[in-house]
Amino acid sequence: LRQLVGVLLNDGTSVLNLALRGAVGEGSDHYHAGLIGDLDALFSDPRLARYDEIFLVGFSLGGQIALRFALDRKHSRLRGVVALCAPISMAAAQQALDKPAMRSYRIAILSLLKTRYHRLAWTAKRQGLSMATDLSTVRGIRSFYEWDRQVVCPRFGYESVEDYYARVSVGPELNKLETPALLVFGQQDPIVPIGGVTECFESAHANTDIRIVSP
Repeated sequence: LRQLVGVLLNDGTSVLNLALRGAVGEGSDHYHAGLIGDLDALFSDPRLARYDEIFLVGFSLGGQIALRFALDRKHSRLRGVVALCAPISMAAAQQALDKPAMRSYRIAILSLLKTRYHRLAWTAKRQGLSMATDLSTVRGIRSFYEWDRQVVCPRFGYESVEDYYARVSVGPELNKLETPALLVFGQQDPIVPIGGVTECFESAHANTDIRIVSP
């Protein structure tokens, strides 16, 4: 990320780094894979009104959210999206991460999510607010499926994990993505396995450039 920002700044491009909601443990709410409200706020912010052309670049879930925004909003100032290793099939990503072989990744990432959630809950309590899921439940989560079922779905009103994945995943809708987009995937990415998303490429819009890179 820092290398990319450096290249863009050296090229004379204005850059704004936007963290996913709650991703750094600040505030009293958290993101999910289809949360585009923060990008809505960004595009309507008067401080950015002078920018006629805006490009979104997102890594992992950030890329998925950027693509979701492009699909749902079709904003006139959004001129392009770059998504790197984006889990455009949330079900495929969850299944990959919850496999026994991914235990070390899963423990590390869930531990970080729980730590941040604890900080968010602490801030919410100070503000007289409450989180949708209590901390004891969060501490007991052992899989990404359970995280989405216990944390994401109650907070954002999804009927089930399957409903959540179906409604936010951009892969099945790449044929509708009119905004020019560059999607980059790793041939051997263990978190976003290429085999789980290739079927989405077949119907991708002509404006979508898909690259698969090897180590």
